Amino acid sequence: KMALVASAVALGRVRINDPTLKTLDLDGRLGEDENSGWLEKIGEALKTNTMVKTLLITEVRISAEEMRAVTEALKINKTVEIMNLADNPLSTNGALTVLAEALPALTLSTLDLYCCQISDDGLALFAEALKHNHSLIMLSLAENAFVEHGVVALADALTVNTTLENLLLGYNPLTAVALAALFAALKINTTLQILDLFFCGLGDEGAIAAADMLRCNTTLTALRLHNNQISGPGSLALAAALEVTVSLQELGLYHNPISQAGLRAFVQALKRNVSLFDLNIDSAGCFPAIREEIKQLLCDPARAAGR
Repeated sequence: KMALVASAVALGRVRINDPTLKTLDLDGRLGEDENSGWLEKIGEALKTNTMVKTLLITEVRISAEEMRAVTEALKINKTVEIMNLADNPLSTNGALTVLAEALPALTLSTLDLYCCQISDDGLALFAEALKHNHSLIMLSLAENAFVEHGVVALADALTVNTTLENLLLGYNPLTAVALAALFAALKINTTLQILDLFFCGLGDEGAIAAADMLRCNTTLTALRLHNNQISGPGSLALAAALEVTVSLQELGLYHNPISQAGLRAFVQALKRNVSLFDLNIDSAGCFPAIREEIKQLLCDPARAAGR
């Protein structure tokens, strides 16, 4: 009953265009039988609302019909900028298909699809729609269920998409084929600035492919490769790439077994590289003297002056 009352209050505030309602939070309140129809009602109200900027529809098990109500509203509403659909099983009930169909017409800048059970087929469908979207700047696809051909399709989309700047793919066990396609696309893409591949199973092979991409890419500013079992060969390749990359400002390698040789290679790279300001390495607490030298190089005032 409390959820029902909260939903009714939220609906009322959307309908009257409450100027204080900037974030509409429906987290976990909808989707039960007693609340059926609320998302359709809220979608209808959003068509004339000009105050809501952020729409949180998480953990509600949104159906295809409810997704259609929301996306139809957002085709008309041009003020909602952020939509979070985290923790909804979108691939299993047709909701992702509806979202993909609407995506080219939406003007959202941020879309969060964290933990939405998106399969390779689902991601491939979404990626095709992404080719025709001209507003998304940030897209989170972390912790889903794709591993390969969906990512290949996403990589293809990145070769033509000209707006996406921030892409989160963490906690997806990507294959070597998927990673190769992604890094090949980033040799062409000129808009993506942040790529998060936290816990994606890169290993040294994936890190070497990432390093090869960095030698060509001139727009990526942050590459986060935490928890990827990157050791000697991968760290050596990344360090070598730092000597030639001109745009990268952050390289995240936390929780990777970086070797002593790899750490020394980063020291030498930082003496030549002037763009990097954040090199996150822990090396399980090993080689403190080398890590301190890296810290001092990153904090050198001369580096800031040359930025």
